[in-house]
Amino acid sequence: MATTPIDTFKAFKRLRNAGFDEKQAEAIVKVVVDAFGANLATKGENSDKAAGEDVQGETITEIAVDITQNMITKKDLHDFEVRLTVRLGGMIVAYGFLIVVGIRILS
Repeated sequence: MATTPIDTFKAFKRLRNAGFDEKQAEAIVKVVVDAFGANLATKGENSDKAAGEDVQGETITEIAVDITQNMITKKDLHDFEVRLTVRLGGMIVAYGFLIVVGIRILS
């Protein structure tokens, strides 16, 4: 599988221009670099191919948007925790009730 060099500096600048703050842009570029290996073009290098494209032809910005849309937020985790707690509580009450009924039937 052939890879296209990723101009990390240009990707960083594109993310910043798309509205990501500096830490987010840097983290996204690092994730993409880690995911696609070390085939990079640094700020000082020029590549013949379109900079900012990955193996599939998507731009770094498109990948970054996809990553952020699929992120789980703290609110999502909290909501999941509440739902899980309610379900487990209901199961515990139901099983407790079944145990009490079973004991009364057997005695």
